[in-house]
Amino acid sequence: MPDQPPLYFSDLSRCAPAAALTRERARGRWSLVDYETEDGVAGTMAFAYPNEGAPPVTLTVEARGRYRVYAGINYSRVPGGDHLHHSPWPIYGQVQLKFDDDVGYTRFALEAGWKVDSGWKLKTGMEGHGGGSRIGKSMQIYTSIQETFWCVREFAGPTRITVAGMEPPYSDEAGARLANLAYIKLVPVADAEGALWRRLQPQPDTRNLALVWCAGMLTGHAIGSRTFHPTSRDWFRDEIAPFLHNDVGTLMFECIRGSLSAYRSRINDVGEDGNRWDPSWVDPLACFRDLAREHGLRIFAALRMMGRGLPMVDAPIGRGRFIREHPEWARRDRDGTLTNNVSLAFPEVRQHWLDLLRETLEYGIDGVMIYFHRGQPFALFEQPVVDAFRREYGEDARQLPLDDPRLLRLWASYVTQFLRDVRALVDEKPGRQLAVSVYGMPYKFDQVQQFDPIRYNCDVDTWLREGLVDILMPTPTVEAGLIQRWRAQARPGLRIWPDLQPRVMPGDMSVPMARELYAAGADGFSLWDGERRPPHASHWAVMSRLGHRAELDALEKLATGLHRRVPLKKLAGHAVAFSYKDG
Repeated sequence: MPDQPPLYFSDLSRCAPAAALTRERARGRWSLVDYETEDGVAGTMAFAYPNEGAPPVTLTVEARGRYRVYAGINYSRVPGGDHLHHSPWPIYGQVQLKFDDDVGYTRFALEAGWKVDSGWKLKTGMEGHGGGSRIGKSMQIYTSIQETFWCVREFAGPTRITVAGMEPPYSDEAGARLANLAYIKLVPVADAEGALWRRLQPQPDTRNLALVWCAGMLTGHAIGSRTFHPTSRDWFRDEIAPFLHNDVGTLMFECIRGSLSAYRSRINDVGEDGNRWDPSWVDPLACFRDLAREHGLRIFAALRMMGRGLPMVDAPIGRGRFIREHPEWARRDRDGTLTNNVSLAFPEVRQHWLDLLRETLEYGIDGVMIYFHRGQPFALFEQPVVDAFRREYGEDARQLPLDDPRLLRLWASYVTQFLRDVRALVDEKPGRQLAVSVYGMPYKFDQVQQFDPIRYNCDVDTWLREGLVDILMPTPTVEAGLIQRWRAQARPGLRIWPDLQPRVMPGDMSVPMARELYAAGADGFSLWDGERRPPHASHWAVMSRLGHRAELDALEKLATGLHRRVPLKKLAGHAVAFSYKDG
């Protein structure tokens, strides 16, 4: 079988039901367009416009044996605003596919890092937004098919694949793009490769990836998008599906985002109408907990200590009810001006965050995670800080530079006290754990020669000496020397899981990074904003298996064959080389 040519299923007009397909433009139906690629694949692709009600359709493929499965997708354009992070292609996906026996859908988004003929590498952020040069490169995307690895699967005859467009909240006007499928391609798997995929199955000692799931699509992102409340458990099955059958072993669910919670909180706001819970909503923390238990994942509740948003932001995520009601506990600038967040120098503030964490632990989860790589500083020049500094040093802290070592130690002491309190809360029941994220190297505005996280109020050395944390997650990247230092200081049992950044990168880029961090003393990896990573399917196929330390060389080699760009020769009967040049 390995010598057999690939199997293409390129005629999407054969999808069912036929009533959902049309050769014309029609709301609520998939539009069919004929095409031919430069390498000779001819067929009929299907498009669905966002938010027009095109139903899921099924494509039947027939094969016997083990195959790599690839999805051929044309990422075309549609009128509408850019995604909320200003990407011309939504990072959460444009089309969804699943086999009948899958837990949920796999979402597909444009792969990052593939090379066009000019050598330019596409990225999914702000890069390339320079006008004419971007248009030329974008056209190479619009007039090609991205052939992306999906999975390895054993086939035993006719098998259905369901094809669907994106649904809320991913189909909102900020992220909406055309859904498309051009073909499914099956590549026979040779015996040696089959043995590799069997070795890459998750084992207890490889499931050392922690997926940090940002709840921005539920609570609204920090920039001010609206809340979304799923009313079906199927929505959560689709979310958790990419984290199964690989090395993800822990789900960190960022369900406390300042004064807004993605669970049925008695304390925090839960939606547009404050603390009012609609009985039709599915509780995200409860649902993720149940699904995690069902599939052998651990689940932590993550706390992000967000404050009020910009004054122009009227969405719930920016309202900051707690600080609005308690300005007396706000951080203060040198001259006493209030900032937009509360200070950990106040015991009442520490207790507030503890009360929220206690709510999440009542769900029977495995632990909690605290974000310390967002929201700094955690204390400034509040009266307790000024008084404590004067008692210790006889000076006015407000007259000192922000990097004064004495000030840094004092600010960090409030964070450490908060961690001691969280540790005591976690230890009320045996087996629960505490994870924290910290900056692992100078971030953005800092240009320092000798970096230490205490610059961001994080006295990691004291945390390790006192055994306060179980999992240390430096992000967005980390200096190898810090990992080595922490490993030498740590008590047995500490897990150091550095983040792998950027969020979207080719698999053959992530493997050398993992190799270097393992050598420095890392035990595994954390993946912040992990919900954005699986839609870049060829990258995720490698990154999600980096717990297999013994297979890194094989993974690096495997990564090079998981994605390719296939130029179109004809599209809708037109010669592509001489068409679609008008921008």
